[in-house]
Amino acid sequence: MIRAVIVDFGGVIALEPTPTAIGRLCEASGLEPDGFFDVWFEHRLAYDRGELSAGEYWRRTGVADGTPLDEILVADADAWSRCDPALVSWLPALREAGLRTALLSNMPREQWAGLAPGFAWLSDLDQLTLSFELGAAKPDERIYRHCLAELGVEPNEAVFVDDRAENVAAARTIGMHAIQYAGVDDLRTRLPDSIPLP
Repeated sequence: MIRAVIVDFGGVIALEPTPTAIGRLCEASGLEPDGFFDVWFEHRLAYDRGELSAGEYWRRTGVADGTPLDEILVADADAWSRCDPALVSWLPALREAGLRTALLSNMPREQWAGLAPGFAWLSDLDQLTLSFELGAAKPDERIYRHCLAELGVEPNEAVFVDDRAENVAAARTIGMHAIQYAGVDDLRTRLPDSIPLP
């Protein structure tokens, strides 16, 4: 019996950054658009786990000393600020159906601080599991188990939705019903019958 739905943030609730948003981030950071995604993600897990400060993370991406960090952090958060209305409106529907809901995200502290105040939909969640708070990030099984424990459900009682194959595989390894997200239409065809559709 499914008792909970756990969703990822970036690439699921939050839409992928637009070229315009990436352009603003490149301008703020002084990094070149060509190859930007490679340097953006190379050290991101360590940043998400809170092992690197914001300043150290951006230095490792190649940002020059003296570049204003505040402008970079605003642009970094803004890149992930657009949320999919279909999934945002799905969250209260899940709770109305009696399901527990959670967000399970790899997220650096500074980015969350920039995003969370603008997200009214957070009130539709029973639990938030964020990597910077735990010092663990997907696909580390500890972060999944923490989220499940906080929700009070067993792995086989939870559906997990994430856009990254390695995160989905890790969730399945511990017994969760995991779906690799490829858009709302695809998700509608893959959810168990007991779960309301987005």
